[in-house]
Amino acid sequence: MVEAILGHERNIAFLQRAVAGGRVAHAYLFYGPGGVGKATVARMLAAALLCPQVAAGKPCGACDDCRLFARGQHPDWYQVDPTGATIRIEQVRRLQQILLRRPLRGRYRVCLMTNAEAMSTEAANCLLKTLEEPPAATVFILTSDRWHDLPPTVVSRCQRLRFDPLPPETVASWLVQRHGVEEQRARLVAYLACGSPGRALVLAGNPDLEEVRRRVMETVAELPAMGNGALLRRAADLAEGGRDAVDYVLGILLWWYRDLVVWHLTRQEAYLRNRDCMAQLQARESGTAGLLASLVAVMEARRQLLAYASPRLVMEVLLLRLAEVIPTDGATGSGGAL
Repeated sequence: MVEAILGHERNIAFLQRAVAGGRVAHAYLFYGPGGVGKATVARMLAAALLCPQVAAGKPCGACDDCRLFARGQHPDWYQVDPTGATIRIEQVRRLQQILLRRPLRGRYRVCLMTNAEAMSTEAANCLLKTLEEPPAATVFILTSDRWHDLPPTVVSRCQRLRFDPLPPETVASWLVQRHGVEEQRARLVAYLACGSPGRALVLAGNPDLEEVRRRVMETVAELPAMGNGALLRRAADLAEGGRDAVDYVLGILLWWYRDLVVWHLTRQEAYLRNRDCMAQLQARESGTAGLLASLVAVMEARRQLLAYASPRLVMEVLLLRLAEVIPTDGATGSGGAL
């Protein structure tokens, strides 16, 4: 199980030492971008805590407890996921009732709460009481894409482990070797996913990947000449697939403007991610200030999307910003930010 996890070697080694040395915290907070492997590592830790034959902090994978856990049937394993967009107080209360009893099979009970930032205020306050006076032999693991949205009182009672995005090259190699994705496509989606294996796997399976990318590139080329009405219609079109669709579009734009900045500064093709679009990159002659302003606008749009702003509104505001006239280095501004 451990060998199948991509990356995060430092966090895994830390947790294995804690299990092997009997120094397991009563609550952990695994935080970082979505899809990088937080829940996978949480399940690895749970398997090790529930395995009676654990060795060097690793579950054996062969005992009855390991087989029960692998099937999602271990009686001392609990998982709480958002109901819709929220983790409700009723879910936390139900968990608290379960935790009144002792572990049924082994030394520990383990509870994983995914997307913990989705807890309602009431649910967070209810959980806080349990974290302040944790039941014996119980380990809580909270995962969060946006841990700053959690109450500080909850965060302070957890041991925090940060999960960073993986190098895109690592994700691309994993897609090729483990999932049989064609190499060029794997490289593309690994960069668009910004180091998230989960997101990369979803993108790799998207049959419309190249078509959406083509539409985004057309939008980039046409924006300077678009009127506001056409621009808003194009934003609505790009946002039609909802949050996931806009996230994909923003990933394309993020790496496009990054490449434009890098090409403008270095003229080195080896540093580029969109090497299959060299003709378009070489045709763009914009000043550094305008390109950087466009890149910052895309990054801000991604931040707003992660904060659950309306996907269509995010897309509209971004296209309006990108279409603005931004002075280039040494110029008075006769073209758009693109």
